[in-house]
Amino acid sequence: MNVNVKTGPLVFAALAIACSSCGGGGTASWTSVPSGTTIGLAAIWGSSTSDIWAVGLNGVMLHWNGKAWSSTPSGTASNLFAIWGPSATDIWAVGGDGAAVHWDGTSWSAVSTGTATVFWGVWGSGSRDVWAVGETADYTNTILHWNGTAWSVASTGATLWHDAVWGSSASDVWTSGNDRDLSGTLAHWDGSSWSSVPSGTKELLSGVWSAGASDAWAVGGDINEDTGTIVHWDGTAWSTFSIPATSYLNAVRGTGPDNVWAFGVDGAILHWDGTAWSSMPNKTKQQLYGIWGSGADDAWAVGDDGVILRWDARGP
Repeated sequence: MNVNVKTGPLVFAALAIACSSCGGGGTASWTSVPSGTTIGLAAIWGSSTSDIWAVGLNGVMLHWNGKAWSSTPSGTASNLFAIWGPSATDIWAVGGDGAAVHWDGTSWSAVSTGTATVFWGVWGSGSRDVWAVGETADYTNTILHWNGTAWSVASTGATLWHDAVWGSSASDVWTSGNDRDLSGTLAHWDGSSWSSVPSGTKELLSGVWSAGASDAWAVGGDINEDTGTIVHWDGTAWSTFSIPATSYLNAVRGTGPDNVWAFGVDGAILHWDGTAWSSMPNKTKQQLYGIWGSGADDAWAVGDDGVILRWDARGP
């Protein structure tokens, strides 16, 4: 849930794992990269391998220039839980207290959302079509839309709160969340209106990502039992997908239909290669949160204590 407090406190430790089947054709590993901070990081996004941003608690904002991470003023002291942009000079980060900050290629500045909503997710199809999703203090769902000029509230139906948002186009956008009975729900935007769609599971859903109109994934699970769940959209319906036994899953991201990552509690890491989900060995029991990758051979993950991990299968 991108450091969602509903799943527990931020905890993270350095992780190193090896894989010989995930991109690059050789052995690859997740390795720790110095971040220069000990503040918890919640999300990560980039426009290229040399332009990557990570955000987290207390408005922390870090930038990767291809060689090192450095701190940048974010324009807010509020927690930041999500980040996304249509280009290197047009990026949004959102978080607690209704916070939204925008990067114009030179600096970050705060933009009023007109709400105190805690935003957990942000995504858009372009500079004039951006969605931010979250919940109010009484756990009422909120979805805001940016039209290039201002943020406005959109009606979405019965979902209690939204934890993530992603889409494949301006008329194909998904949010994942949870209803009043704490069962997973999904809502879809078709270009005209939002509607609830059966999720195929009663488990909580914390993350969503799509590769196309007929290929989307949502992840979550049972927090109390610490078990993970993945559901898949095939263009017609959502259904539970077979996965290895795993802990609760917080987030899902991919670079294409045959390269998708799911991260979660107890260091859980799953990878989709276009045929099946496989569990990857790890050396930690700590939680994993934000994910972003430029391709099958290069990915990043962020977590507590300013930890940043990199997957590099490009070889020497």
